[in-house]
Amino acid sequence: MHPPPTVPQTFPIVCLGGSAGALDAYLAIIRAIPADAGLVIIVASHGAPGSDHVLESLLQTVCAMPVRVITNGQVLEINTVLVVPARFDVAISDNRLILTDQTKPRGWPIMITKFLRSLASEVRERTVAVILSGLDGDGSLALKDVKQCGGKTFAQADPPYPDMPRHAIETGHVDQVLSGTDIGQALARLGQTHGQRGVFSRGIRPVAD
Repeated sequence: MHPPPTVPQTFPIVCLGGSAGALDAYLAIIRAIPADAGLVIIVASHGAPGSDHVLESLLQTVCAMPVRVITNGQVLEINTVLVVPARFDVAISDNRLILTDQTKPRGWPIMITKFLRSLASEVRERTVAVILSGLDGDGSLALKDVKQCGGKTFAQADPPYPDMPRHAIETGHVDQVLSGTDIGQALARLGQTHGQRGVFSRGIRPVAD
């Protein structure tokens, strides 16, 4: 039996990072992305226990792709939306998502920053960082890493809670500041420029029919 052909890793991995007030942006972004966009979308949201499953249900109402809460060791799937479970940090290793208990139980979470740095280290130019509405500045400290490895960065325009996007923009490492719908459309175009539809990268499998 011949081994399967090696396929270049080409599909972008998108982190939607948000907190307070980000729900409308999540919905607008996801609604604008077609089912065959050729993206892996990971929603990294600050929230209380149980909020991840609520978010999963809400996103599925507008999403053309399957939406799932991440389980430890989960293999990435193209054309899927994955939600980070509440109160966990997440990292990527060999195209699997690794969950650990949050290591900063007090103060503002830094789970988005940690995840973006993991993506920048592991998948490099395929990293796409999207910083949405929220308090404090989670995510902003990782944007330099994302840009240095060739990734793309976005921030939300006119968010209800501007701290997170403002801190991101002030780093000077944000490519575009757009509305939620415009971010979704930009992500859809980005997916179309990476590889052929239906071809999946090494270690990433397509969603089963």
